[in-house]
Amino acid sequence: RTHDFDWIARNIPAGLDTRLTDVTEDWSTLVLMGPRAREILAAVTHADVSNAAFPFASLREIPIAGATVRALRITYVGELGWELHVPKAGAAAVFDALMAAGAAHGIAPAGYRAIETLRLEKGYRAWGADITANDNPLEAGLGFAVKLKSDVPFLGRAALEEAAARPLPKRLMAFTVADPGILLAGRETILRDGLPVGYLASAGWG
Repeated sequence: RTHDFDWIARNIPAGLDTRLTDVTEDWSTLVLMGPRAREILAAVTHADVSNAAFPFASLREIPIAGATVRALRITYVGELGWELHVPKAGAAAVFDALMAAGAAHGIAPAGYRAIETLRLEKGYRAWGADITANDNPLEAGLGFAVKLKSDVPFLGRAALEEAAARPLPKRLMAFTVADPGILLAGRETILRDGLPVGYLASAGWG
C-alpha cells in the first residue's frame, strides 16, 4: 500500500490535474477460489461469469447481495477463482451470500498458511518476501513476463537489458526437502557443502 502509493505519486506526469487518494480503508477483499468457484459465484449474481464472458485476468463490476463488487478473475493459489473487492459496508452480506451458496459444495474459509502453501507450489512470488525493489525480473525468475524480445518500450527496459547482458549475481529458486517432517517458515539459511549460499525467502508445508 505505502510502496504503491509512493511509486504512483512519483510517476504522475507533471502538469496533470490529478489527485491521488488512498481508499484502502473503504474496501474489503474476499477471495473465492477452488474448482467450484464459478458455480458458487453464479448462484449469487445475475452477471454472466462463464469463461467466455469473464476470461482469466479480466475485471468486471457485478452485483452480489445488494453490493456492487469489483470482481477480478485471478487468485493467489493458481486455481479458478475471483478476488472480490467489496465496499466495506457490504462485505458481511457478500460473505454470507457466498457461504450460503457454497454450503452444498463444501465451502470453507481458508487460512493464510494454506494459501501460502498453494501459492508456493504454483510458483507465485510474494512481494516483500520473495521479491523486493532490490531484485530485477530476471533474478526473480520473471523474465518471461517482460518483453525484451519485442520493441515495446517500458520503464526500466534499459536497466534490464544491461542486466541481461551479464551473469546473474543471484537467482530465486524453488527447493523441496527430503524429510516431510521438517517444517520451514522462511528466512532459514541455505547451506551448500556446509557453506552458506543463500536463504529461504518464504516456505510452507505442501
